[in-house]
Amino acid sequence: MTPEVIQSVEKLVSTSKAHFWHVPGTTTTCCVLALDGGFTVVGKVAGPPDPDTRCKLAFDDAVNELVRLEAYRHATAGPRIEIAAATPVIMTR
Repeated sequence: MTPEVIQSVEKLVSTSKAHFWHVPGTTTTCCVLALDGGFTVVGKVAGPPDPDTRCKLAFDDAVNELVRLEAYRHATAGPRIEIAAATPVIMTR
């Protein structure tokens, strides 16, 4: 992971709002990071009985998803290659 990705993720997380939801009757907790611009990233966890631990793990899962998305965005942000329109070929018999 590059320093640019780390800085980008840190900035996004610092300006996001985390919302948590516990699925009733289960040990599943979801975390939705609401990013500026209206985008959301979802993290989830099932397991630990302690609600605070579940929230932290769900938040970490959302951040990890954000890292994957930002790494992909940075990896594909290179120069765009324009593909010229192909000339149609008309085949006759």
